[in-house]
Amino acid sequence: MLRITGGIHKGSYVLTASKRSVRYTSARVREAIFDMVEVEDLEVLDLFSGSGLLAFEALSRGARHATCVEKDPEMVKLIKRNVERLDMGDRISLIPRDVRVAVPMLHKSSRRYDIIFLDPPYGGPHMEMAVRLLLKYPLDKEQAIFVFEYSKGMVYAFADFETVSRKVYGGTVVDVLRRR
Repeated sequence: MLRITGGIHKGSYVLTASKRSVRYTSARVREAIFDMVEVEDLEVLDLFSGSGLLAFEALSRGARHATCVEKDPEMVKLIKRNVERLDMGDRISLIPRDVRVAVPMLHKSSRRYDIIFLDPPYGGPHMEMAVRLLLKYPLDKEQAIFVFEYSKGMVYAFADFETVSRKVYGGTVVDVLRRR
């Protein structure tokens, strides 16, 4: 279990999976993310949600609504359990689909977000694939920000985005970006 680091649910536990393949954003990095971005009364999209920890943290800190996209059935069940435990059912939507299916689906439904979190599994093509999808099927409102979390060892060139802020915490990089 991990604790929410701020807001009305500060100190509340979020259930986590025992899978070794799941990497959770540390409390230190989550605190840094929410020091860099204001979420009060905003619409949040959490791609590659895992346990939904970033979405729960955003809701605790005053986000109006969060949408979680997660394809792993075990993690989907975990998100549902955490929604019940934290009594956030009316402020969160769960899309139990692969990002490659969910992004075009959300675009078609005209859903748009103020903040989009991208915290895919480290390594592999996940980040590039998600960025290409978001450029093809935009989900961002005007002046939206994107929060990309990735391994310090990875190098990305986000040509269609401008950097608002960048922080490095141990082996983790957090980029806050806006579309150019």
